[in-house]
Amino acid sequence: MELPSKHRFFILGLALSSLFQANAQCEYFDYDSSGCICMADLVHALGQYDTPDQGLDVDGSGWIEVEDLLAMLPFVGSSCPVSWLDTTDHHVLGLVLTEWLVHETELFGLTDTLPAGAITYRLYAHLLGPTDKVLAGYGHENAPLTIDTDGVFYGFGYADFASIVVSDYNSAFDGIFPANAYTTWLSSGINPGDGQTVSTIHGSDNNWVESSITSSLEIADSIGGAWFTFGTAFGDFEPLHLIGQFTITDDSALSGTINLLVSTTEESVGDHVEYAEGLTFSTDALDVLGCTESEALNFNPAATFSYGLCLLSGDLNEDGAFTVADLLLLLGQFGCTTCTSEDLNGDGVVSVQDILLWLSLI
Repeated sequence: MELPSKHRFFILGLALSSLFQANAQCEYFDYDSSGCICMADLVHALGQYDTPDQGLDVDGSGWIEVEDLLAMLPFVGSSCPVSWLDTTDHHVLGLVLTEWLVHETELFGLTDTLPAGAITYRLYAHLLGPTDKVLAGYGHENAPLTIDTDGVFYGFGYADFASIVVSDYNSAFDGIFPANAYTTWLSSGINPGDGQTVSTIHGSDNNWVESSITSSLEIADSIGGAWFTFGTAFGDFEPLHLIGQFTITDDSALSGTINLLVSTTEESVGDHVEYAEGLTFSTDALDVLGCTESEALNFNPAATFSYGLCLLSGDLNEDGAFTVADLLLLLGQFGCTTCTSEDLNGDGVVSVQDILLWLSLI
């Protein structure tokens, strides 16, 4: 995926001077001269958004806009001096849109009822590396972002109890108002309940956060806008990173074009950044998540994208591997005539034959 020309020219130009490289970020972003590009500096940058503050105008456009914010995000939390990051173009493998749930019954919500027949979709970014992470979704006039449905988004917008981003969602209401779990929101790799904050920014001429968002979101003005996070902790590697949940109040189509800023890592080289623009998705090309290994106990023949753990016969503790822990569980049920999981050959009893069969699997 080719880096947009504006970003490419900007970064390559900075790379011409090693001295400038070592100090440029701190000159632009360490507003309080603390020796760290810290939260206070990010707060200052957000406060100067959509103004002609030259101190933060990284791309030289004469105005503080979304591309200046994107240039800063990878360095929040870094100690000075820091150098500009090289770019990658192959870590964002695409988008995965899946039908999360078809609502067969009506659900009560905090304000509006979610009708039967509504459909909840989840959108993911498919990333290459175990330490890759999404920093932001964004749009501007040179890379427009659109998310559209010919139906109506459920619980999306600035109204009371609605959601813009995943950290607006509060699971405490789910028990009384079950529709709350299916409000529409945007994310930057953060799952519900992770405890991470996703923030938003917009220009005065494109106040998409506070506008009435019922069936279409567009960010395509000169200042642009974004939803973003920083400092996301790495957990167990999952190739899919959550970008949004979209609940449509009927079975209408959903489609869009989005842009992502991703922090990437190249082995033996270090940290990089990737601008992935013009990524498209549509309900005309849905993916089904599940186990695609035909020999697995939970094989899903309808799955188009391998996701989650495949459960194999003999993997008794379901950790995805054949280990001593599995053997001990098998030995603990020796002689059992009702232990179907441990009865690997299906002859009605856990015996030496099952142990020999398990040993052949490792």
